[in-house]
Amino acid sequence: MKPRFLDDRKQGLALFGSVLSLLGFLFVFFEITLRLQGKTLCHSTGCKLATSLTGNDFLILCIGALFFVLLAILFFFINRQPSTIYYFIELCLLDALAVEGYLVGLQTFVLHTFCHFCLTCFGFVLLIALFYALAYKKGHFFVLGVSLFCALWAISYLVSPAYAVRGKPKWPPPAKLVRAQGHYQGGMKVSSGIKWFLFVSEDCPHCKRVLNYILKGPVVKQLNQGGIDLFVCEAERCKEFLEDIGISEVPVLLIDEGVKKTIFVGDACIMSEINKLVMEQIRPKQGGGVNIMDFLPQEEDGVCKLNGTCQ
Repeated sequence: MKPRFLDDRKQGLALFGSVLSLLGFLFVFFEITLRLQGKTLCHSTGCKLATSLTGNDFLILCIGALFFVLLAILFFFINRQPSTIYYFIELCLLDALAVEGYLVGLQTFVLHTFCHFCLTCFGFVLLIALFYALAYKKGHFFVLGVSLFCALWAISYLVSPAYAVRGKPKWPPPAKLVRAQGHYQGGMKVSSGIKWFLFVSEDCPHCKRVLNYILKGPVVKQLNQGGIDLFVCEAERCKEFLEDIGISEVPVLLIDEGVKKTIFVGDACIMSEINKLVMEQIRPKQGGGVNIMDFLPQEEDGVCKLNGTCQ
């Protein structure tokens, strides 16, 4: 007959494992409830960029919540059928560490910035794995788990898009993107999920004209608090991407609506498109509206070559 204190120790370890798992569940569940209200725990650029990498981040959150609930249940019943439950716990944790290795790798090599929420979830997984290894003398499992994490982290570097590992990106490297006042007050209210990427050059007067039109002109003043994500990227950093799609001039506005992507080149063309979007919102509210472009000089599209010459 086993001493009573050994049974108490086993029950205490099982309970502690369940509590750790439930804390992870509560953390993810709180984020889910905030998402349902249009809010989030993480407001950093890294979080938004990590979200943009996934096709359905809400589904991933739900899977994460179920993962922690499953771990809590397995730990709670671990003393009833230890060998079987050990297998399932190790399988769940190894899968989670592999997924986290790939996600952290993407943030390291593609985004060049980190999602605080994702790292906290990884922290919960790693802490639970460490506890399991120490409490149940499964050191070999922890070594395997960390090795799997490192392997997937390294693989994410090898399979990352070329722009992520060469000096000249084929897509705007998010770490180099400057969010122009984020969801700025008075921003342009467009359907959610739309991102605008504005490629500019520091010495391009036409680029400055477009930026002033977007951020300081009459457009902003006529709109309520809104809605789009506007990113500004230095064209030189994104030169390879622009050349790959046959563009050698700035300013360039790329409107990313997921599957559909639309590109506008030249200051007049860009401002005309912005004005059209603005009018679509103002007319239903005001029963009409003044065309802002009527107050701008009518001229050909102003552009600057990527080599620096302007016309």
